[in-house]
Amino acid sequence: KSLRAYEVGDGECQQEHNVEECGFDGGDCCRFDDDDVYLGDKQCHGGFYNTKACGHDSGACDEFNRDFFNCPEVYRFLNRTDGTPIVLGDGICDFIEEYMTEECGFEFGDCASCNVPDPKKLG
Repeated sequence: KSLRAYEVGDGECQQEHNVEECGFDGGDCCRFDDDDVYLGDKQCHGGFYNTKACGHDSGACDEFNRDFFNCPEVYRFLNRTDGTPIVLGDGICDFIEEYMTEECGFEFGDCASCNVPDPKKLG
């Protein structure tokens, strides 16, 4: 445990907090290396990729964040069954609860025909 927990989420990346248990310093650090094949591949990936620390997927999520500015950042890994990260706005509804809201455009339009009052009931 850190004696300086107040540093988590303070807007500056501290490497001692740059671990999954600390949410990669409360979102202050990008979880991915610059050579990550998905970071900045011109597709908006959700979860850790679409955070301020990762430059909102190196700019690939700028349109999503502009259109859905009230959609909260999601600090967790969001992968499909094949291990690849989800893509927001690719026409495939991944049923990610955090994005299945009006504030997030029902997963950037991917789930527009699936919007339900309680996303927790989706199976």
